[in-house]
Amino acid sequence: MVLSEKQGVSVYCTVLNEESSIKALLESLLSQTRLPDEIVIVDGGSTDRTIDVIHDYTQKYPIIRLFIEKNANVAQGRNMAIANTSYDIIVSIDAGCIADRFWLENIIEYFDSSVDIVAGVCVPDGKTLFEICSGEVLYPSVDEFKADWPSHQNLAFRKHVWTKIKYPEKCYRSEDSWFNLRLRENGFKCKLAKNSVVYWRPRKNFREVFNNSYMWAKSNIENDVRASKTRQLAQLGSRKLIWNSSSLLAFFVVFVFFSKVGAIILFPFILKPMINTYPGEKNISKIIYKNTIYYTHILAYSLGYRDGQKIVKRRLKAESGKR
Repeated sequence: MVLSEKQGVSVYCTVLNEESSIKALLESLLSQTRLPDEIVIVDGGSTDRTIDVIHDYTQKYPIIRLFIEKNANVAQGRNMAIANTSYDIIVSIDAGCIADRFWLENIIEYFDSSVDIVAGVCVPDGKTLFEICSGEVLYPSVDEFKADWPSHQNLAFRKHVWTKIKYPEKCYRSEDSWFNLRLRENGFKCKLAKNSVVYWRPRKNFREVFNNSYMWAKSNIENDVRASKTRQLAQLGSRKLIWNSSSLLAFFVVFVFFSKVGAIILFPFILKPMINTYPGEKNISKIIYKNTIYYTHILAYSLGYRDGQKIVKRRLKAESGKR
């Protein structure tokens, strides 16, 4: 599709303390084969040099517009950015990402008069062994992306879509899942652009994996976003953790108090159900990392689910006391 000047394209992004990555993102946007007609950025109150770096770019490139909204969460930042766009087609990319040179040209090519939403794909760009394993364990492959369940790291839509289903500002996480559910409910026409690629850095360490999984599960339950599926995943994770912890405890009891030889003989049979073998993976270090990342994720997810439930119960109790 060829867009007229009136049918320009707005790219937007929300940022917070992205001093180390914002330059790479902006350079990738300014190097597109089809330049955006504007780039709208909302900063949630960065305390590093993110704002200074963006200001430098706004002086050189008038298409970049910066808005600062201290303490804004991601949903609030998304709504503010989109409200300040000038064109009908809006494309979302996240901080920490780098757009392929043909990214924008390819994603807008899928629009015609019947299409409301085009989903691109996201490819992990891990720099360390941990990041590579984190990307492979926790995130979908290119073939697993769905047109009607887009990643908001790489998403294009017509403005009327957002006008009908703005991001829920009560959600400090899960705002994209909430948005995707409303896309399906409203029957918007979606397409998938596998040739529109964004690269991004996966979680860098166990703390980031834990915090992200915990906050997602807690927000899902607290804000009733895919609560049923979150509950199923959390309960499955809890059962796995309990079973595996019990198996390890039994091994150490046998080893310490009964037969060391017997315990060692039994150990492979105890260990095997605990290990996700990841077919085709031959690197022992990666298998160890992947399993540790996986169990960190399900532990955090289970705890987030539990704490989200507590908040919901307190809220319901407070509401019933007012009646």
